[in-house]
Amino acid sequence: MPAPPPLPDWVHDRRREHGRRIQLWRRERGLTQEQLAERTETTLSLSSIQRVEAGAEVHFSAIIIVADALAVPIGTLLTTDPGMDPPASLGGAGGR
Repeated sequence: MPAPPPLPDWVHDRRREHGRRIQLWRRERGLTQEQLAERTETTLSLSSIQRVEAGAEVHFSAIIIVADALAVPIGTLLTTDPGMDPPASLGGAGGR
């Protein structure tokens, strides 16, 4: 069976954008990556949170868990509308 074709560049760009948005929401909540991992009730590790924020290819379940831990509708994390970024994204807050 042949390998699937590589993903288009725009897919990688979009994943990085969603990772950036997740990071903005985490910071708006005043959380470090470690604290966000703890909020997932050990479902996701620190390295999993780091991969999500880096825009790595992760299971969709990880995005659902992160949205729940941030108390943000999943659509807010997956939109490409910059108007849906958290208010603090202009100045940023929180750790790492």
